[in-house]
Amino acid sequence: LDSREYHHQIRLSRDLFYNATDHTHNFRYSQVQHLIPHVPVPAETTAISFAFMICLSVGLAVSFLAGFHMYLIMTGQTTIEFHGNRAKKSQCEDRGEVYCNPYDLGIKRNVEQIWGTWPGEGWFWFWLVLLPSWRNNEFL
Repeated sequence: LDSREYHHQIRLSRDLFYNATDHTHNFRYSQVQHLIPHVPVPAETTAISFAFMICLSVGLAVSFLAGFHMYLIMTGQTTIEFHGNRAKKSQCEDRGEVYCNPYDLGIKRNVEQIWGTWPGEGWFWFWLVLLPSWRNNEFL
């Protein structure tokens, strides 16, 4: 938005304005015309910047939420259990004890509980989490 073409378009519009008028009026940025293709005018840059900031904010929020839920999956917790376990861990630390989540089976087994087992070795399973599950429901 702050490129050489952007400023050149403003200069061209200003020159066209002063050549077409008697110089008694002042040039305003709202009078910039589309003279160079694919270069926004100042009135459009506000909307573009606003849309970018909204998309960036939502993208960061969703990324943090996805990261937090991946942590919960890897530690075998729900959101409510996370808060309860945090309080229990604090109480145990005050007594000098170590708290262990009874549902934490290790990263691999916790992930298997959510997405099922996968064939083969390696990190191929990570891409499988993006696909729908092919296993039958265990709770029905």
